[in-house]
Amino acid sequence: MLITEPRLTLEAITFCFHVPQAFWWLFLLSIGGYLSVVFVLLLIKVYAATYAECVKGLRKVFSIGVSYLFIGDNKVFSELHALGISFFILSSGVTIYEKYVHERKPHKDIKHNNLQNKTIVKECVALLFTFCFLIEKITTKNK
Repeated sequence: MLITEPRLTLEAITFCFHVPQAFWWLFLLSIGGYLSVVFVLLLIKVYAATYAECVKGLRKVFSIGVSYLFIGDNKVFSELHALGISFFILSSGVTIYEKYVHERKPHKDIKHNNLQNKTIVKECVALLFTFCFLIEKITTKNK
């Protein structure tokens, strides 16, 4: 937008000269953006794209939840928000579980496989309960 609108470019430059802190904020935000891209690429390299997308999605949901907690004075959190977050957590858990089951090699010890499956399901349920607790905190704060 700044490239196509010369007037906005000039306004932005004059603003930065009138408010010298803007240069530092631009610098810090640029470093933060660079580090986030590097982090996502590292996640993809180490764990695969599916896990990286799940982490990015959880980060976004967590950011929205934190915004409701700290700056949600005029935001109303409804049951539909809670339902949407629950579906998101459920779908992320199923995606991670399916990816895990698909990647692992079958073992001869069936009890060992069932124990691993139960452990993953327990972790997904624990994550769901954690977010439900966060949702409850948000809804009780807004009432």
